Amino acid sequence: MTHKRLINPASSHTTRGYSQAVQVGNTVYISGQVGLDRDGKLVGNDPVAQARQAVDNIKAILDEVGAGPQNIVKMNTYVTDRENWGAILKEIGRLTAKHSPAYTTVLVAGLILPGTVVEVEAVVVLENEEA
Repeated sequence: MTHKRLINPASSHTTRGYSQAVQVGNTVYISGQVGLDRDGKLVGNDPVAQARQAVDNIKAILDEVGAGPQNIVKMNTYVTDRENWGAILKEIGRLTAKHSPAYTTVLVAGLILPGTVVEVEAVVVLENEEA
């Protein structure tokens, strides 16, 4: 079996039953990130604040694996309100604008954590295998 590295940056909130990211070979799969701060508290109901926190959480994971936004090859975003999409996209663009990864957005009826309005996941390919 291929070596699997579980990634849970100290700067991110603690998770139970899953990892913030998993690295297999030179690929890192980042779990859906929401607007939870390092204390595990939702940053509020504002979609821009939640998207900003999700992006910051992804950046922390990228830092942990020695990667940058240019290493992101695929992102999926789940939003609960179409009206918020433009503002959320602008916030995510802080991370991806220069590198244009493959991208999917899905409008959903709701997310599992009450009050959450956006969730972002990513796949990252490292230039050098770190496993």
